[in-house]
Amino acid sequence: MFRRYLIYTLLLLLTLLLAGGIYWFGQEWVAPLAERLWRFYLAVQTLPQEATWTVLLMLAGVNILRLLLGSSPWAETPTPTVHTTGRLSHWAELLRLAGQKGFWGKHLVTEIRKVVARHWALRQHQTMEEALQEIWHGRLPFSPPVRDFLRPNQPVQRPAAVLAAIEEIVTELEVKSEK
Repeated sequence: MFRRYLIYTLLLLLTLLLAGGIYWFGQEWVAPLAERLWRFYLAVQTLPQEATWTVLLMLAGVNILRLLLGSSPWAETPTPTVHTTGRLSHWAELLRLAGQKGFWGKHLVTEIRKVVARHWALRQHQTMEEALQEIWHGRLPFSPPVRDFLRPNQPVQRPAAVLAAIEEIVTELEVKSEK
């Protein structure tokens, strides 16, 4: 009997706490946001509508032109010189097809570094940290351009150079992992 009353009392307190939290959230976050949106709506309504829509259409047109000129469908994507087979071939093909401008930045190198570190750690029975230290110090059996490509804080390279580095990495990882 006492347990039932205790459970009901705790549920009542939890409900009151939840209601207070919802009220506080509404007062601190929702109300100011709704007020700002309402003021923005009123400001837009006081402007001449023809001028407002003309400016918005011009901004849309500039963005469309920027998008069209930024990624040309006629730009050549470098093709791999060595056809890779095995577990990493699909990965290399996706990287080859993703040759749009801006993709060859530090995020791609970081992901490639993680894949190389994971494979190297499994192959050498090391931890990921030890494998990353070997990558950063250039102790892996890659050519000097690939070692420089994998080191941190390297400048962004041309897609053809990146693809050549990726092909060498994939070939090395596939050949050594099949043995």
